[in-house]
Parts: sequence; C-alpha cells; structure tokens
Amino acid sequence: MKKLLILFVLLFCLTSESCKENTSVTAHGTEKGYLVVKKDKLSFGQINRNTNKNIKCSFELTNKGNKPITIHKIDVSCGCLSAEISSNIILPQEKTMLTIRVNPRKQLGHFNKSVYVNSDAENPVIILRIKGEII
Repeated sequence: MKKLLILFVLLFCLTSESCKENTSVTAHGTEKGYLVVKKDKLSFGQINRNTNKNIKCSFELTNKGNKPITIHKIDVSCGCLSAEISSNIILPQEKTMLTIRVNPRKQLGHFNKSVYVNSDAENPVIILRIKGEII
C-alpha cells in the first residue's frame, strides 16, 4: 500500500505544473549565479616556522551562472588565517581571486584549516581547505 501511495504522489508531482515550475527555477544557473572554485584544496607540505612569516595562497572563484553573485562574508576557521577578496561582486562568467594568508608562527605540527565563502549564489557556501605541517 505504501509503494502505491508513493507512486501516486510521484506521478502527481511529475504532472503538476507547480512542481515543474519549482524544478526549473532551481535548475543550475537559471535564477542565481553558481560559484565554482578551480581548486578547493591546497597543501603547503612542510613549512619552517622560523624562516617563514606569512604564507600566501590564492583561490580562483568563477561565477558559472547567469546572474551576478555577491560574496557576503568569508569566515576562517582559525586566527592564524586571514582572507582578502579582490571583488565582492562576481558577474556572470567572470572570476575573482581570494587570497589567504597563513601565519605559521601561531601553529606547530600538522594543520588542516577551512575557509568558508558565503554568498547569494545557488550554492551559498563554498568550503576551501588548506593543510600542511609547521616544523
């Protein structure tokens, strides 16, 4: 009986105009921008704590959607990280650079940190990972 009820609901949804409208609005890139990161993980390997001051890396963010994206906030998982973005607004099919600085003097040993990019894109949160070992 449950299978019959599920089948009925599924068939109703597939033929209903309201369900068709909802799926077309949320389709990839139709009503909002879609944020893509070329490479979302970066490994520094071993870093000498005494010889390096701040280590810098960059992530390329691209709007693959049809509407502009506004970056609202960038959160870092640790006080040893800082973030700077070249532009908070990314037009359709355009790119921006996100620069992350790691202060190795505030760490020792293995680290695996996260950077959270919050936006109004269809995929509102992008998580970037940075790892390495400070010796």
